[in-house]
Amino acid sequence: MAWQRLKHANITGSAGVLDSGSFTAYNHLKVIIFGNVVSGTMAVTFNGVTPEDSRYPYKTGDDGGTKTGHGSQPAIPVTDNANTTYCILEIFNVAGEEKQIIGRSISSSTGAGTAPDRREILAKWTESTAQITSVKVTNNSGGALNCAVGSYITVLGEVGDIPTTDEKTLVTNVPEGTRFEAIDTKKMYRRATNLIDGSDLKAYYKFDESSGSVINVAGDVTGNASLGSNADMTIGGTGTVSYGQTGTPSKLGNGMSFPATSSTSGTYGTCGTSVSQFNFLHGGTPKWTIAWWQKTSTAGGTNRQIFGSAVGDTKAGITIYYYSNNLRVYMAKTHPTGNNQPISTNDSSVGNSDFTGMETDGNWHLYVVTMDFSLSSDNCKICKDDGTKDTSNKHGSNTPDAITQNSVNSLGFRYRISNTAYIVPTAEYCEVSVWNRVLTDAEITQLYNSGAGLQLDTGETVWKVRGSA
Repeated sequence: MAWQRLKHANITGSAGVLDSGSFTAYNHLKVIIFGNVVSGTMAVTFNGVTPEDSRYPYKTGDDGGTKTGHGSQPAIPVTDNANTTYCILEIFNVAGEEKQIIGRSISSSTGAGTAPDRREILAKWTESTAQITSVKVTNNSGGALNCAVGSYITVLGEVGDIPTTDEKTLVTNVPEGTRFEAIDTKKMYRRATNLIDGSDLKAYYKFDESSGSVINVAGDVTGNASLGSNADMTIGGTGTVSYGQTGTPSKLGNGMSFPATSSTSGTYGTCGTSVSQFNFLHGGTPKWTIAWWQKTSTAGGTNRQIFGSAVGDTKAGITIYYYSNNLRVYMAKTHPTGNNQPISTNDSSVGNSDFTGMETDGNWHLYVVTMDFSLSSDNCKICKDDGTKDTSNKHGSNTPDAITQNSVNSLGFRYRISNTAYIVPTAEYCEVSVWNRVLTDAEITQLYNSGAGLQLDTGETVWKVRGSA
C-alpha cells in the first residue's frame, strides 16, 4: 500500500487551532496528528461539524493498565489528558456510507515514572452522505482546542485509490474534438478525436487575446508548418479594437471587433514584417486556404481588402477584397505595365464572376477561400458556411511568379488594396487560419461544425496527473 500527501497543516508562531483545511475526498485516508496541547483534552472532528448522536466505541490503556469504554461523544476522543499526543487514524471514507475509523494514539504521562497513555480507537462517524474532506483537533466537548507551536496534521490518500470527485467534470478547457479518458487508477489523459490535420498550417489567429497583438498560435497545432512569431499580427491604424467579444459560435472562443472610422481609415492588422514568408500564396504553383469567421451588419463597399499582400494589378501578391459589396480574389504578378493576373474571380474571359454571398445580417459566418493551380479548372473556390463552392478558373496566358518572387507587402488584414488604404467596414472576427495546402470539403465541413465552429487543437496526448485537473 502506498500513500500520497493530500494536505499538511501546522502551528507556527504561537498556539492556535489545528485544522487541516479542505482536501480531496479519497475513499481511504490516513490522518497523522501530532498535538502539543496547551490545555484541554484532545479529540477530533470532521468537516467542521460535531454530530451529537454519533457513538464512538473505543478501548484505552491508562498508565500501563487497561480499561474499556464507549460513549456518545461530539468528537472522537484521542486522549484523556492534556498532554503531547501522537495519533494515527485510518478512515474508510466511502460515499453514502457511515465512515469507519480505526486508529491508535499515544500521549505523554502525567506523573514521573508512569507509562505513556495508550489508546486504541474503533469508531464511526454516522454521517453517510458527505465524505470527509477536512479534519480538526478539538476538545472532547467539540469546542476549540489550542495546540502549541510544532503541532501538525498530515492527511494521506491511498495512491491506488480513485478520488471521489470526477476530475473530468473539473476540466473546463477541453477543446471541441477532444475528450478526457481515464487509462488507469493513477492518470487520465486528453485524447484528440475528429481533428483537422494541422500539416502546412502557417498562421492561426484565434483573436481571443485580451490586449495587444494577435498571436500566431499555429505552432500549438500538431503537424503544423508554423511561421511562428514572425507572423504575429500587429494592430495599427486609427480607432480602437474591442477585445473579448462574446456571442461567437458556441465551440469558439472570444473574438475581436475592428472599427472603420471612415471609408479609408480604421483599425487593421499586419501579419509580421516579412514580404517573403507568405510567397506561397502567389508563387510557383500556389496551393493554399484562408478561412475566417466574420460578423458584420454593414455592406463591404468597393476596393476594401480583407486579406492581401499585393498593391494593384502589377505587384506580386494576392488580394481578397470587397468589390461592389461582393467578394473578389485576385493574384498579381510583377510586370512593368498592364494587368497581369494569373487569376481573378472577376475575369470574364474565362467565365469567372465575383462571389456574391457575403452577409450583412449581423450573424457569424464562416468564409473559406482555397486556391490550387495544379488543377486544370476550378482553381479558386469560395464558400460560406460550408455551402456551395463558387469556382473560378486561372487565366491561360498568365502564370504566377516564381516562389522566390517576394510579395510587394507583408500580408495585411483589412487594408491596403492599393496605394491608398480602403478600410473594410466595422466587423468582428475570430478563428483565422492560413494554410499552405487546400483543405478538403470534409475539413471545411468540420470547421463549420453545423454553425458551432471548431477550434484547431494539438491532437497530442496530454497527461493530467490525478488532482491537477
